[in-house]
Amino acid sequence: MESTLGVGNRTTIVTERRVSRKDCEVPKLKTPKCDDYAKWRIGISWWTRLTKMEKKIQAPHVTLNSILTPEVNDVAVGMKQEDAEAENAMENLLAVLDDYFKPNTFVRKIKLWHQFGKCKKTSDISWHGYIKRMKKLRNDLSRQNLTINIESYCLALIDASNLDPNQKLNLESTARSSNPEQVLTLNDTEQAILRMKGLEAQYEHNVLAMSESHDFDDDNDPEVNWMRQGQRKKRQLQGRLQIFRH
Repeated sequence: MESTLGVGNRTTIVTERRVSRKDCEVPKLKTPKCDDYAKWRIGISWWTRLTKMEKKIQAPHVTLNSILTPEVNDVAVGMKQEDAEAENAMENLLAVLDDYFKPNTFVRKIKLWHQFGKCKKTSDISWHGYIKRMKKLRNDLSRQNLTINIESYCLALIDASNLDPNQKLNLESTARSSNPEQVLTLNDTEQAILRMKGLEAQYEHNVLAMSESHDFDDDNDPEVNWMRQGQRKKRQLQGRLQIFRH
């Protein structure tokens, strides 16, 4: 759309630019890195100013269509029910994510380190769930620039397995003997643990990866129940979004 603007003896053609649908596409968060979140956060603040979408459906829309990294999506879906349904749900969502991605403070690092040190294999957690939980804690530490090298992590994985001392020694020996260099690797250690517990046939390394889906059959595993709750919340968000649109 064009209009004319007269200034003295000059006539200027002013082009009014309308915001297209593409301009309002919600930015995508594809990694759990703090730097990427900072860029995404700026993009989202612009998007909320440009979008014509109703405020009450912005938060579920962003959660379902913008946050593509699983662990961060779980944080978003885990927002309190009353905060998710409030008029300012988008602000509440960003506050939750800001807290998750807050700067690498000493207190946060210590908290994560204690969580890693206290993680143990207990009777109410499946072996798959235990391995996955330890891996998640290691990834959380890594995002705070606290890196645990592979061999040290494998030793921690064996030590926290709640096996007796002889089993732990045999487990370490088995894992080391799986490669010519006699060093512990993540894949060899995980396989050795599951093989010792009679789960070799069920072992699939992709199932243990944080970015993959988690299809375990243990209904009593708290890790599985927690993930199912997250899936139910996602379905509720999708239903709520459909209702608002109609």
